[in-house]
Amino acid sequence: FHKSNTFPIEVLRAFRRGMERWIANGQRVYLVSGNHDWYLSGTEMLDALDINARDSEQVRVIMKTTVVQSKDEMLVFVPYADRMRLETMDPQPGCTILGHFGVQGTMRWTAEDEVPMEAIARHTPRHVILGHYHDTKTLNANGFKIHYVGSAAPMRYEKGSHVPKNGGIYLQRKADTVRRIPFTTPH
Repeated sequence: FHKSNTFPIEVLRAFRRGMERWIANGQRVYLVSGNHDWYLSGTEMLDALDINARDSEQVRVIMKTTVVQSKDEMLVFVPYADRMRLETMDPQPGCTILGHFGVQGTMRWTAEDEVPMEAIARHTPRHVILGHYHDTKTLNANGFKIHYVGSAAPMRYEKGSHVPKNGGIYLQRKADTVRRIPFTTPH
């Protein structure tokens, strides 16, 4: 959820309705905090994700790296503010990493806030599913795939502003594969 007032409210409402359906079906929802999800207000840190978590114990906002063992899989949730923890935490072999950050060497550009590829590879993950970059991309790296899911309201940066962009994907986890499903959002 982008703190910017340019993020389409229709997308936020659609997400909320979808999340309510997941909760009604007894599913847990994990919201991983990104670099646009928090801001300072005076002396208090506010998180835009909190509003989605306040109504249900089935919703958990991830503000620090968290390992969750599900029935058949180890999940490692990594928020933007705690992304470098992957370099020092105990390896989680065969896990699925879900986070909001970029990995060095995976895009045409380099950013100083990216996580080194070695920090990911040391966990020998089955899957790496990431937010942060607004473009969708899947690439092979060190024997595993990294999936960048894009943005729920696909945007690109242009001269300091957000501009709507076509595209976006939803990743559906089924068996041992990750399936890309294109979608469009109203603007």
